[in-house]
Amino acid sequence: MSVTASSYRTGQSVSFFEGNERLQPWASPRRRGERATLGPEHVLGSMAIPFMYPPERIGDDHFGDGAIQQLSPISPAIHLGAEKVLVIGVGRCSSAGAILDTRAAYPSIGEISGHLFDSIFADTLESDLERIRLVNEMLALIPHKVRERAGLQQREVETWVVNPRQSLEELAAIRVHRLPPALRLLLSAVGAMRDGRANVLSYVLTEEWYCKSLIRRGFRDAMAQRADIADFLEIPLNPLRTAVRQRAVISKSNEAVKLPVPAMAVAATGASYAALPLQA
Repeated sequence: MSVTASSYRTGQSVSFFEGNERLQPWASPRRRGERATLGPEHVLGSMAIPFMYPPERIGDDHFGDGAIQQLSPISPAIHLGAEKVLVIGVGRCSSAGAILDTRAAYPSIGEISGHLFDSIFADTLESDLERIRLVNEMLALIPHKVRERAGLQQREVETWVVNPRQSLEELAAIRVHRLPPALRLLLSAVGAMRDGRANVLSYVLTEEWYCKSLIRRGFRDAMAQRADIADFLEIPLNPLRTAVRQRAVISKSNEAVKLPVPAMAVAATGASYAALPLQA
């Protein structure tokens, strides 16, 4: 498992990972992988959006949101040996050649902030997915024997992206009236709720009703695509249900459940990132 946070001291994107001895640390100019015993501090640091939540101290350094300086969000999963990457997104990937509405009103501070959040949390992911696609196409043109002679370490990585069927911005706007009056007044003053828009709110809202709504809708979205997801993970649906039921029983005796899955990763975009190389 890997959780990424941004160091305020060095400016690096640090992926703290925990796993077996075969997993080795790595280093690049702007990012590195560091072995650690993961705890709440790593998750809190990974989710500490600047100016919204305080930095989290880990060791001798302070860390903020993992999306900052994370130019290649899927890179940690690949370093940890993933052959398949299931990406759970927080929004819809933008369509190519989309035309902006030039008649829109002058953007408010809230709308500009929402645009910046989208740039941090979503744009780098789309760029990384495009880069993986291009590398896969390039590797497909090179015979395996040629790769071995040249010492190429790159490998094909299969990806699957799951995004919410309903915009999180729309979901946040539906129940915005549940917020305290003072907070609604502040958001209105900066234009964060103009014309029913709540982009900023969808990133920073932590109210119980909103979180429960995300869980329910996420579960329904996953169930609606369960056949495709199971096919991508190469897990038959019926054995998967059996294994999940067994896990609840066997976990009481601290025994491991072996699922028929290849080395893979699950990437959660947004505030935190998780890479799970599953080795049965």
